[in-house]
Amino acid sequence: MTLGEKLKLLRHRRTLRTVFAGTGLSISYLSDLENNRTNPSLKSLMKLAVYYDMDIVGILHGVGDYISPQSEVQTPSDLLEQLHGLRNDVARLSGELMAMAQHIQILLEDYS
Repeated sequence: MTLGEKLKLLRHRRTLRTVFAGTGLSISYLSDLENNRTNPSLKSLMKLAVYYDMDIVGILHGVGDYISPQSEVQTPSDLLEQLHGLRNDVARLSGELMAMAQHIQILLEDYS
């Protein structure tokens, strides 16, 4: 399942306008996400997770699990390259999460 398919499934009987109203993400951006024309930022994923009352892992659960019978068999070097790419993605997302956590901490201190 692609991320776009998962987002369509989560939206179920809601309109894109309803999701826009709940997330602030533009209708065209939501459409691009659902049609796999773009990938979401961590901030967008967080907005969607809050809207659907889930965590980001819940949204991503099952995405990419389907392997088409026509897909090529990957070599170990291809898999290693993908693993390195995933490691870089995790490092980038970890950095973004830390920055967001620091920002939230500053905001909380300002409200104290």
